[in-house]
Amino acid sequence: MKLNIDHVVNKLKVIVNIGDGIYNVDLGDSGEGKTLLFKMIQSYCIDNNMEVLIVDYKSRKYARGMIDEIDNESDIVMCLDNADLYMDKELNLRLKKFKNAIILVSLKDNSKMPYSKQGYVMYSGNTIRCGVLHNENSNDI
Repeated sequence: MKLNIDHVVNKLKVIVNIGDGIYNVDLGDSGEGKTLLFKMIQSYCIDNNMEVLIVDYKSRKYARGMIDEIDNESDIVMCLDNADLYMDKELNLRLKKFKNAIILVSLKDNSKMPYSKQGYVMYSGNTIRCGVLHNENSNDI
């Protein structure tokens, strides 16, 4: 599964190029655009009949139950915002079982998900971008 968005919503350009896997996109401080990006991804997925799950501060106590309801083989986009508040070993194990999912996690403590790939969010002017940080040994998109 790949998520390729180049879309304008209310004068905000959203650009996302990312493939299936688990990505930690928390590279910056509060206000860097991660929550806004997750909302834009949710809107795009709904408009394009794609399965999407957003877990945020308000819904965090239901995260495990919501994730348990999803088939591990599903093509789904999941965005876990402020995951430091609810990420634990049990939830980690559940997320690792998804084979075709794109899972974007905003998590300041990388040690809670050491296997995650490093993603990025950049918010500049009227454009917000999300992608994968590459290294020379990476085969990611």
